[in-house]
Amino acid sequence: MSYFLKKYLAVAILLGFGGMIFWFFFQNKLIFFVYPKYVPLVVSSGVLVLLLGIYLLFQSSQQFAKNILADHFRPTISILILIPIFLGFLISPRPLSSQTAEQRGINSDFALVTTAKTQNSFSINPENRDFQGWVAALSLDPEPAHHLGNKAHVFGFVSWDPNLSENSFYITRFQISCCAADARPVGIPVVFDPKKFPGVEFARDSWLDIHGILQEGLVGEGRKPVIGLESFTKMATPQDPYIY
Repeated sequence: MSYFLKKYLAVAILLGFGGMIFWFFFQNKLIFFVYPKYVPLVVSSGVLVLLLGIYLLFQSSQQFAKNILADHFRPTISILILIPIFLGFLISPRPLSSQTAEQRGINSDFALVTTAKTQNSFSINPENRDFQGWVAALSLDPEPAHHLGNKAHVFGFVSWDPNLSENSFYITRFQISCCAADARPVGIPVVFDPKKFPGVEFARDSWLDIHGILQEGLVGEGRKPVIGLESFTKMATPQDPYIY
């Protein structure tokens, strides 16, 4: 394989990867992959990758032959790297879905969940808590009896679990510490009366804004706080779908 071809494969990979980072950034899609505070670091790395690609582009093939990268580019490997980069420009990224949540196992054991709001969750009126606020409150005090009758207003996507009864689902969000690879699905069980919502299908991945009342329910073999559904509104996928 000539150094001329190796050089342009290297340039294509570097410019393509750096360009993809900026493509996602300008679409505000990088937060689907990393914790928001790390976005500047990812963008900075994209700048460095682009600069390296531009540097190699203006090198002659003879100069590139002396570059340490020259011996590490193989046709098959280079093409395998370029394919996902190419697809990254064609396919719009989406946030993690209910399929991933169900594969990883939805965490409804609130005693094991911590969020940035945990410490001050009980200083917030229950009616004013959002999803993250309720997860924080239930992580501090998972005893269902202590939350009975409280009104809840939460926003998340629908996922299902065999441990739930037929007329139940999880309202779910992913909790991220660093990036999508370490994302943990956190779900609050929701129970509904089919007579109150006749013919309504709570489809997987549909985002719902839910109003309900906390009650006690059986999830698997344990008692858990669950939300008794009073009303809901179907919503679009939010710009920032995760909790931190």
